[in-house]
Amino acid sequence: MSLPNDTCQINFVSRQEIDTSKYDGCIDNAKNSLIYGFSWYLDGVCEDWACLILNDYEAVCPLPLRRKYILTYVFLPPWVQQLGVFYTKPITEEIFQLFLKRIPKNIRFIDIFLNAQNNFPTNRSTVRINYIKNLKSVDPFSAGYSKGRKSAVNQAIKNGLYCKNLDHSEDLIELHRRFYTKGQLRSERELKKLTELVEVLKTKDKVDILGVYDRDKNLIGGAVFTKHHNRVTYLFSVQSADGRKKQALSFLIDYALHFYGQKFEIFDFEGSMNKKIASFFKSFGVEEEHYFHYRSSYTQLFQEIVKTK
Repeated sequence: MSLPNDTCQINFVSRQEIDTSKYDGCIDNAKNSLIYGFSWYLDGVCEDWACLILNDYEAVCPLPLRRKYILTYVFLPPWVQQLGVFYTKPITEEIFQLFLKRIPKNIRFIDIFLNAQNNFPTNRSTVRINYIKNLKSVDPFSAGYSKGRKSAVNQAIKNGLYCKNLDHSEDLIELHRRFYTKGQLRSERELKKLTELVEVLKTKDKVDILGVYDRDKNLIGGAVFTKHHNRVTYLFSVQSADGRKKQALSFLIDYALHFYGQKFEIFDFEGSMNKKIASFFKSFGVEEEHYFHYRSSYTQLFQEIVKTK
């Protein structure tokens, strides 16, 4: 049953004023719960954030905030794919629109990805594509793999690759620094945020760090996976030049699908709109999950101004 529109009171609340217990309870119990929404996750990746709260935390919409010059704007921080409105009871399109209208007028620039269940298009939103695999609907997990992907996994097995759990993310981040070039390379600030986030996730038992090794015990690839409810998310991955030759990431994802398929329902590839990456993900027999990119009318102009300063 949806929440009735006439019982809706939506308030804008700063991070300091949020009742963290009630807020995280809403995220955890939300019908569209995602790990990115938790207070401790946002605290780790945002300089500041606020929240729109429906009634007594029946629905919440976290708003990551950044300040530039005298302006405050909403943006999508690193290591977060989707936010938007999270709800414990279904909301109508009218309530969703009310959330957007309750964003304070002094926040004129908004650039954020909504979650896949906020399926309410506006004239300021565009569709993006995520890729997921339902781990409970395939047997074997390689069902749907392209011929080329099956061949790559078999090649990796012949190369003697194997996976093992890592205690920390630093070795993977160092591989990223060494083998990724400009355009692919994450900023040092983003990598520092990832290191700190992984440590927080470890305290919550919400993360696995898997390394891929060759038969000579060299680390040639790996990934960070977050875990929340029935969903595993492929948050960060890397491979060395030798890892590319030996099909490290094909092997890793195949391993992960089998490993997580015993306990979880959804494997979330986290994107991508990049054609090359999307093609790689599609080769694992995935499904499309659509979500919206919402931007205020002046956001693009604001971004161009910032670039020139």
